[in-house]
Amino acid sequence: MRTLTYTWRAGNAEHELRLVPVPGTAGRPYLFGADPNRQPIEIRAFHMMSTPVTQALWAQVMGSNPSKRQEPRHPVENVSWDQIAGPGGFLDRINASGILAAVSGSDPTRRFRLPSETEWEYAARGGPNWTDWEWCQDTCVDDITAVPRDRTPWPGPGTERRLRGGCHHNWDIHCTVWFRYGIAQETHDGCIGFRLVLAPV
Repeated sequence: MRTLTYTWRAGNAEHELRLVPVPGTAGRPYLFGADPNRQPIEIRAFHMMSTPVTQALWAQVMGSNPSKRQEPRHPVENVSWDQIAGPGGFLDRINASGILAAVSGSDPTRRFRLPSETEWEYAARGGPNWTDWEWCQDTCVDDITAVPRDRTPWPGPGTERRLRGGCHHNWDIHCTVWFRYGIAQETHDGCIGFRLVLAPV
């Protein structure tokens, strides 16, 4: 797998979307979560953005910038899960744009989406190199044994969506790779961003 990129100009600046390869577990599941309830999870190879979605990329796709602190190269924030993954949202629009074709080439099976919670943690742990902040696709479930072991997001039911990672004003525990918390999917504020995954549907 190779790194995939898409570049564009906005104003006087050039911007880049960079997707790095994350190899799968290849039959050697990783242990998801924190002790003592870790669960073995299989992961298929995928690409993930090396940075959160920037304000410039959001504006390129959506035509506006909702961020509280406007800076094109900074992560977009103040966007809810609904605005990203809901009907007519960011994912629908980027998958209907020329950006998808530019990075996926001739593979019609791949789409941009939010990472599942298990994919997010696997990538944050270093993928296959692990040694033991953001929106995820999953509906929240506290019972770790209910999390799908095939890397797919947990579909629900539930009223909250999963967040992973932390930000500048969180407690240190929120910034660990294993801490799990959720929030209502319509929530948006100045410290929740997201990354994209490019993978077969």
